[in-house]
Amino acid sequence: MRGIQNIKLIGAAMALFLSVPSVAQNQPIRVLQSQGDLSEISLHEAVKEALSKNEDLVIADENITQQNYAALETWSYLLPTWTISGQKQYNSPEQTVEFQSAEQLENQALLYDSIAEMMEQNAAMIPDPSTQADLQEQAEGLRDVSTELRSTDVEPTVITPAEVFNADTTLRVPLFNGRAFPALRNAYSRLDIAHLSKEQMRQGIAQATVMAYYMAWLSQENLESARRQLTRSQEHVAATQRRVDAGILPISNLHRANLEAIQADQGVKEAVNRLAQSKGALGFVMGRENDFNLQEPQVVSDAIIEEEKTLIERAMKQRPDVKIQRVSLIMSERLRHDAWLRFLPSFNLVAQTRYTDNTAGFISEPYNSTVTVQGSFTLFEGGQRFMSLQSSASRIRQERTKLEKLQRDVRAQLRAMIKDIETKKEVYAQAVAAKKMAEKTRNNVVHTQMSGLATQLEVLDANHALFLSELRQTQARLQLDLAFWALRDAQGNLVGEFSDNAAKAK
Repeated sequence: MRGIQNIKLIGAAMALFLSVPSVAQNQPIRVLQSQGDLSEISLHEAVKEALSKNEDLVIADENITQQNYAALETWSYLLPTWTISGQKQYNSPEQTVEFQSAEQLENQALLYDSIAEMMEQNAAMIPDPSTQADLQEQAEGLRDVSTELRSTDVEPTVITPAEVFNADTTLRVPLFNGRAFPALRNAYSRLDIAHLSKEQMRQGIAQATVMAYYMAWLSQENLESARRQLTRSQEHVAATQRRVDAGILPISNLHRANLEAIQADQGVKEAVNRLAQSKGALGFVMGRENDFNLQEPQVVSDAIIEEEKTLIERAMKQRPDVKIQRVSLIMSERLRHDAWLRFLPSFNLVAQTRYTDNTAGFISEPYNSTVTVQGSFTLFEGGQRFMSLQSSASRIRQERTKLEKLQRDVRAQLRAMIKDIETKKEVYAQAVAAKKMAEKTRNNVVHTQMSGLATQLEVLDANHALFLSELRQTQARLQLDLAFWALRDAQGNLVGEFSDNAAKAK
């Protein structure tokens, strides 16, 4: 019967050891590099180092940078647009048109000569010298025009030259675009969400570091318990050896004591390995490769829990996920505004200047400028605006339901955590009392064994009971402290607990 109890005690102890997440089979195993004297770090230092070195936070910073530039890009809906363009065009063949031919000019010259000849004949018939001189002068003028027409080269007018260069510059100024305003505000809301997502990630990293630190500390405490168990087993072997040498106990008792010592030594080796793996998991979260020692974490289970109403109000104000959901609801309401603004017209001011080197034809000025006020109003687009109104209303209901669900879940979490802490406090108090009882029992059994009133199995039972009670007390302390840290995390102020100001206050 006692042998079965011993097996159960050993199985329970191993179950406690194997409950450490860092040694779970489905988790990657990591071990730190040992170099010289090991530095000692506290929980506060571990969290700060994790928050300063974690690569996920660097990725989050880049996401914030991208969202910031995306918000700046949205300003393009309201800012002017200035464009410059130019083109060099080659045409073949060149297009020309002739408005006068050489024959037409010759006919005009003959007409002027005929009129001049008639005027000269009239002048010869007029006796008045003054009138005769005037007619002769007019006739000479007509003959000069006739001569000029005959000497004029006939050039065709170029409509499309063989080479032409055109350039223009356009300035477009938005006068009114209602949809730009909700788009701009939502762009900055997405930037706010990026910041809140980073803060939520910081909370998660801090919580993961706290858990990894406590798991490593649990492994460290379990190692000390295993070493104490080995010491007790070795003392029992020595005592049994003396009693066997004195002929009081059979040799089988010594074999049984040696077996227990061997198993205790195996437990120490396994605990050393688990501690290395637990610190490796912590070092991975911290971004550290060199080994270190752990300080015992500060007892937080003595802190006073505030009223449930106060905790819930703080969580609703500070939790990043609640803030993100509130921003998402506001963004959905702006999408509703955007849907209504689609029914309004848009106005733009367009100023344009054109240049061309084709001034040989009908165009005499190379530069031409225009200023235009454009207005646009959509009469019908297939019902998209009405569908957008219905979709945005559904989106608002969806985001509001998500927010209500999240708030209800937060309240339920906090109530459960408060009750969980109360339960774990009782369990920890019982674990402390159980350890004291196990120590007292073990001391009594050792003394009674010396007087021959206790058997070897009773000593082994007492040793294992003390070993198991130490493990349970350590684990109960860990679970209680982690419950308090989880409560702080649920309020959204876990990172603030590890700030320099918070450390000085403590």
